[in-house]
This record gives sequence, C-alpha cells and structure tokens, in this order.
Amino acid sequence: MEVVREELLRALADSHQEPASDPPNGHHQANGQSSRFKANATDFSKLDVDRWLADRGIEFKRKPQDSHGKAVWTLAKCPFLDGHDWDSCITQESGGKLGAKCFHNGCVGKGWQEFKERIGKPDGHHYDPPLNGKKQADAGTDAKTAEANAYRYESLDSAAFAAADYRPTWLLKNLLVKGQPCIIGGPRKALKTSLLIDLAISLGSATAFLGQFTCYHKTRVSIVSGESGQFTLQETAKRICAARGIDLATVDCRWGFRLPQFGTPAHLKELSRGLREDGAEFAILDPLYLCLLAGVQAKDKDASNLFDMGPLLLEVSQACLEAGATPALIHHAKKGSGIDGQPLELEDLAFAGIQEFARQWLLVSRREKYVPGTGSHRLWLAAGGSVGHGGLWGVDVEEGQLAEDFTGRKWEVAVQSADGARVQQAAAGSEVKDQKRADNIKADGTKVLNELDRLDPKRKGATVRALRVALAWNPERLARAIDPLVKDGILRRGVKSYRCGNGRKDKAEAVCRPPQNE
Repeated sequence: MEVVREELLRALADSHQEPASDPPNGHHQANGQSSRFKANATDFSKLDVDRWLADRGIEFKRKPQDSHGKAVWTLAKCPFLDGHDWDSCITQESGGKLGAKCFHNGCVGKGWQEFKERIGKPDGHHYDPPLNGKKQADAGTDAKTAEANAYRYESLDSAAFAAADYRPTWLLKNLLVKGQPCIIGGPRKALKTSLLIDLAISLGSATAFLGQFTCYHKTRVSIVSGESGQFTLQETAKRICAARGIDLATVDCRWGFRLPQFGTPAHLKELSRGLREDGAEFAILDPLYLCLLAGVQAKDKDASNLFDMGPLLLEVSQACLEAGATPALIHHAKKGSGIDGQPLELEDLAFAGIQEFARQWLLVSRREKYVPGTGSHRLWLAAGGSVGHGGLWGVDVEEGQLAEDFTGRKWEVAVQSADGARVQQAAAGSEVKDQKRADNIKADGTKVLNELDRLDPKRKGATVRALRVALAWNPERLARAIDPLVKDGILRRGVKSYRCGNGRKDKAEAVCRPPQNE
C-alpha cells in the first residue's frame, strides 16, 4: 500500500458523484444503477432534487434536461460563501448520479458530498419512490441517531436533586444570566437594534452595558441581523465603541447578515454548527419576525396559536444552547403598544408563545415622544427573568445629528432609577402642558384681533360682550386671550357707551386697538 496525497483523494471523490441511493442488492454499475435493474426500472429510487431543495429552504432555478438527460439546478446562494449568487449548481444524470460545483476559487474541491452535508442530507421521502428500511438508512437517516434523540424518561431522587448545583451565572450583573433564552422587545423605532449592539459590545469587551450594568468577563457574541443592514450596524457599533474609548476591531463579536429559517431543520442544524465553530457564548438573532414563520415546516402555522409557535421557538433555542450559546431573540411589540409613555410589558409583544417562551427579557419603550431631528431619546428599560432578577430604569440617549457625509452622530447614555425617570417625565409633561396652554392662548388672541377688526373696522373699539357673543366663548376664555394682548400693548381696555332698546344710554367694558401713531 502507498500513501497518497489528500488532494488526489478529494479529486477522486469529486469525480465519483454518488448515485441517488443504493439499489436493493447493493451493487452499482458505472452509471450508478444496480446490475439487476435497467436504467428505467420502475423500482429504482431516484433523488427528487426539487423536493429536497425546497424542503431545505434553498432558492433555485432548474434548467431543462439536455440531450443526454442531465438536469441542472442553479442555486441562488452558494452554501459555503456569501456573495456567490447563482454561481453554484447541482447536477443529476438520467441514471440518478449526482454532482455539484461552485465556480469560484474559494470553493475549489467542494463537490456533491460537501454540498449534501452543507445543505442537509436527503430524507427517505425525498426519493421517488420513497426509501424505507435499509435504503433510508443509506440515504442518511441513521436509526441509531434517531434512537439517541428519542424521548427517555429520566429522574433524580430528592437527595440528588437537593445536592445538585443549578445556580446560574451572571452575564450582566442583575440583568442577564447565562444559559436562559432571552427576548429583547419593543415598539418600532425605539432603539432596539442600537441597544442590542451596546449589549453585544459590552459582553464582547467586558465593559458596562449602557455604562451602568457590570459585565464580569468577556463573552464571545454572535450577531445575525437581517433588517438593519451592514452600514447601520457598523456605524452604530463604532459610535458606541468610541464613547467607551475602545476599538471595535478588538471586540469579541461575530457579525452575520443572513438569518436562518426556524421552520427549516437544516438551517437550525447549520446555525448550531456555525455557533459551535465560532465558539459563540451569546447569540443574537434580529429580528424574530423575519425567521420565525419561514421554512417548509412553518407553512400553515398561525402566529396567534401558542401550539404552533411554541415548538418553533423551542427548536431554535435548543439549536443555540446545544452549541453553547445563550439565545437572544429581537422582537417587535404589538401595533399601538409602547406609545403611551408607560413601560412595556411582556404581554405587549406580538405573536403567541413569546411570553411563555421567554426565560428572561429586556423591554425598551419611549417615555417621551421622539422629536425628529433632535437625536434625543427618552426611554424605559424593563428587565426580568425566571431566576427572580428584574428592574425598571430610565435611559436617556443623545445621538446627535447626522451630517451630509454620514458622520456627526454620537452615543451618550445616562441611566437613572425609575423614580427619577418618573419625576423627569412628570416635569416634562408639565412643560408640555404649559407650552400647549400658552400656544392655545396665543391662538385665541389672534382670533380676538381678527374678530375685533370685523366688529370695529374704524378702530373705535368693541364691547367685551359683543366679542364674547361673536366668538361664542365664556368670559374666562375671552379674558385669558385679551390679558396678554393688553400687557403687550396690542390692545387697550376702555369703556364704550351704547344705546339700550328703551332709548336709555349705558356704558360697558370694551377693548380697542391703540391709535396707529402711538
């Protein structure tokens, strides 16, 4: 025997292009079919590539068979590297032999075997006719693995249970623990993504979250975001790092932009593999609504049905935890929630099953309505968890204003107690009310002047009673409108004589504009 180089073995494996399945007698001819069966034998199982790719959530285009009966499926995305769009394919010959290739240097040497493992091995029902028994095991359904994953009843006696140490570990002091699924939720445009980036950088650099919540040790974080985009995440991360005096390049985070489909088992398997390979200890998936009901197994699921949502949330949670990563799912609140200036609650989050699933949570909402262009945010941060931790804080964020060259923004954060935030909120509310009252009085003053010009075009004045009748106001409202005008010299108070119905003259309070030469 001679030792040969690895690349020669890989080249041999790529040229093999395994047949769709082992024929019943286990023997293959050169065309991949059993010597007992002809090419068109009706009992020969052939991989239904369309069904397999669709079940795995892979987008593809199928080209018609050529003159030799060879079919080609072009994949929208390379299974191995991002950016290889519509440049990889899977082929199947008329006899069932399969092949695969990506036309980029980074994927040289990756053939059918690698594609199959990456996408997810076909199941028995992906063949025509479907495989069962030994053939299904040969197609990738390992009975031993299935048995290992089957339910087993296990128990501890009270002595062992009492002696076991189940104490959790803090990721952030009094705010976040390790190993329990977390929901980070809030209404739209409430800085959810910005806060989760602050959270990720805190864990990845062992610095305090929002400058307030202690991080005991550096934790490797994986962020997969499919909503905000690379520029927004990078720009926000750089601002947060600059505020802490650290370099983003030194933060122990991984950044991804392609979300998995929770209803596609192969996606969850790949997510778990990737997290394990990265050594991730905390995994952020943003946002939940883009991946929860995506995939073949999520079809016909109802977001309002607890029994539909629960298993999907459990699957992704287990995929992360089995890889050693605490999952954090970013989620939206129901429409209309979080707009009244009050702290958000779990019940305010959209979809069924979220409240039951969450073992710990961070909920953000606005204390005050955001004024566009100011870059000033007044927020509530509510936290809680099944281990008994929780609290409520006011968070003030100053982001500054964006310049024409996309610079100029910052990240200044101040955290205060809930009581302090409520005092501030009440003061702000009082200021808003005072300003609104002043605006209303000013508007009423304008109406008084307009009505006075109509009643008294010669600027000799009009009685207060005539104004009140014309405007249909009560005396208090009219007085509130006239007083500032008199104080500012715009109107002058006086007395005006008028003739009663019986011919008698009388006098009444009146107002007029001062002479134009004054």
